Amino acid sequence: PMTMPWALSLVRRPSVATVAHLTSVVCLALCVSGCDLLEDSNSRPWRPYAWHKKDGRQEWWFSTYESRRDCLLEATRHAVATVPQSEWYSEPVGCGYLGNNYWRVKIMNSLNNADYECIGRNSDAGAAKAGESYSPVLKGYIRPQGSVYCSD
Repeated sequence: PMTMPWALSLVRRPSVATVAHLTSVVCLALCVSGCDLLEDSNSRPWRPYAWHKKDGRQEWWFSTYESRRDCLLEATRHAVATVPQSEWYSEPVGCGYLGNNYWRVKIMNSLNNADYECIGRNSDAGAAKAGESYSPVLKGYIRPQGSVYCSD
């Protein structure tokens, strides 16, 4: 069989330092948060957002979903392509993870979401009851705002 060295050059392997750093972060997060990192009190933690044409910034939607896949495919991407949402919203779209566990929210949004400035903490008692004490603060929002402030 013929080998293609040029094809192998297209595949980049992570450096040993990168793997070690990622392993350290995961281990530290597990030690700090314990088993709570693996579960959260919010059964529908994914909330969609899209670009609001008039305001010129990302905006949260009110719906929530059990999985990121449902959030992205069934909600946001479909919605910005159909009327009347397409009149107000457009790409880029995304989904943020909300929950009561800071480390889980931080990790899930770091892996899946680039449109946020920080992880916000909502000190309102209703937020904890809804399973939304921590959430990403989308770029372009003034902070702190009411009972929400950046916790990192």
